[in-house]
Amino acid sequence: WLDGGAVSVPVHCSGDWRARVSDRCLNIGIDARAVSHPQRGGFKSYVTNLLEGLATVDRENNYRIYVDRALPPQSPRLPARSTVEVVGEGARGVGVVWREQVMLPIRQSAQRIDVAHFPTSTSSIWRSCPRVVTIHDAIEYLSSARTGAVPAAWHTRRGAMRLYSRLCQLAAARTATLILTPSECSRRDVVRYMGVSDRKIRVIPEAPAPLFHPPSATEGEDTPLLRAGPFVLAIGSADPRKNLAGLFRAYAALPPELIGRYRLVVVWTHDRLRESLIDLAKRLGIGERITSVVGASDDELCQIYGAATVFAFPSLYEGFGLPPLEAMACGTPVIASNTSSLPEVLGDGAILVDPRSTQELSQALANVLSDAGLRTRLRQGGWERVKQFSWERTARLTVAAYAEAAASEDGRAQSIGFAGSRSGRV
Repeated sequence: WLDGGAVSVPVHCSGDWRARVSDRCLNIGIDARAVSHPQRGGFKSYVTNLLEGLATVDRENNYRIYVDRALPPQSPRLPARSTVEVVGEGARGVGVVWREQVMLPIRQSAQRIDVAHFPTSTSSIWRSCPRVVTIHDAIEYLSSARTGAVPAAWHTRRGAMRLYSRLCQLAAARTATLILTPSECSRRDVVRYMGVSDRKIRVIPEAPAPLFHPPSATEGEDTPLLRAGPFVLAIGSADPRKNLAGLFRAYAALPPELIGRYRLVVVWTHDRLRESLIDLAKRLGIGERITSVVGASDDELCQIYGAATVFAFPSLYEGFGLPPLEAMACGTPVIASNTSSLPEVLGDGAILVDPRSTQELSQALANVLSDAGLRTRLRQGGWERVKQFSWERTARLTVAAYAEAAASEDGRAQSIGFAGSRSGRV
């Protein structure tokens, strides 16, 4: 899918869909609830950067941007012809389900939306227009042995929302007009585990945000973190599949002189696993060599990436894997897993290892930390790789998917009409 940026005509679409939509602007509805939420990363990064990309490439179509609370001051740029609407303000728990399953499709029907985009894997099941759903991965359907996930009890709030997500993703995949996935790995998993045809899946890769770039010579040099000496960088989250425990064990297996020279800095995007992992580090005898960073802004994260000697990302499963690309964009050597989507995304721009092998991961760390020439080659290879990705290209491909879905006779025929909808079909 890295073909230099050309947008190819989908081979599975019946008829000349470009001709059918080229004579009018589309009314596009995007569920952008993730943009207004405080937690960084994941869905928020995807939707924010997609809107920024659409603002750059699309000045023709009309957009309805649906959020569930007022956008924050530092909200993304929006397409020129956009209207922001708050739907289901402050919805939580069951309110999230009501907003997604009832309020949004009724609003979209009344507004005569041509195509609705649900960019965070779930969507309304009832609809009155063709629908594009971005499904980032099939993690909910993979075994815990493959992902390291610890299922939440169904009767807890977190467990109930996970059950809803699992069931709703399956329904969304099977009723969507088109499915977008960020990688061929995700496409294969969606086909295998969700039982849908690959004929309606379009692979559209993501990209690092433009703010991720190599730091200047003096950028961030006065911060206490960077003054404390060289370090290995990792990302900690609420998800065990990020395999931070495996990284701690690999770091602890390094020669003592490397542990003494290079700290391990963990940027935490969520606190859920931090206490237990810090306890593990203490048992491994490396507790004093771990530095935790909590609440880093994107600008601060860019500085931290750029200052790191190496970024380690031993994730057990990724639908795409954005953090290693962000590190590459900042000029940082990367060690990552040889599993799931990471080989296709990172190519030869990173060292790829078995994330379950402490010895293999530790040896890769030792090689990079001990060899300046290897670090230089990884920086150059990573920079060449990351140049193949951009949100402008992602946005152009997404607009093409909107046009294809809007013109799809199958999408209209499968629509479930509300009173006042155009199709009226059930």
